[in-house]
Amino acid sequence: MGFAAPADDELADTITVGQYLIRDKDASYLLEVGSDSLAESGILQGDLVIFERSGNYRPGDIVVVLNEEGYHLHYIKKGVLLRDIIGVVTGSFRSYYK
Repeated sequence: MGFAAPADDELADTITVGQYLIRDKDASYLLEVGSDSLAESGILQGDLVIFERSGNYRPGDIVVVLNEEGYHLHYIKKGVLLRDIIGVVTGSFRSYYK
């Protein structure tokens, strides 16, 4: 049993995963999440996040911070200044094939 092959005109309205998740391919990177610290946001250990190296972040954004202990994900809160921010998370996804 298989799936019917889509017609060419049906594929005209599709986009790739990269087109959907990546805004700037030259400034975007993948990072595997190492803990469940952002589980309440739906980001779980083993997920991949896409982050964009940018200094443009605001309260409510999830950012990637690099310190001597490694990479960490943090929410930006109003009035709190985090040092060593290397990028802003723009998307996340997980594979169920592990």
